Amino acid sequence: TLLLAGQIQGDPPQTFMIYPQGNHITTSTETPYLQIGESKYGKPVLDRFIRPDTSLLDAATCSLISMDSTMQSNVSVGPPIEVMIYKKDSFDISHRYRFHAEHPYLLELRKAWGDKLREAFTVMPRFSEQ
Repeated sequence: TLLLAGQIQGDPPQTFMIYPQGNHITTSTETPYLQIGESKYGKPVLDRFIRPDTSLLDAATCSLISMDSTMQSNVSVGPPIEVMIYKKDSFDISHRYRFHAEHPYLLELRKAWGDKLREAFTVMPRFSEQ
């Protein structure tokens, strides 16, 4: 399985998930993202936040949080993480990033996400002792 994405000049960008059998699916309003690999740990993050109107930078940040959530729960998934941010009609792939395990941004994002999750948990309604 692989993801293929890009844009032909004059057409909108497209993303395809291509299966080994040769068939494919693409993004849509109902399915605003595609994911390959381990999906059970990081997918809930994507499902809660990614919408068709999510900004490109927010989607990139959410994707890293999703990957980090997967890495926290599955030791077989880990860095390096490679990200490319492509702006529609730019025909420029210069926004490429590679995050290793100790990359300062990845560590900052991991800490902030963990802190905010713990903070949110402390204010959740509790079970009553009835």
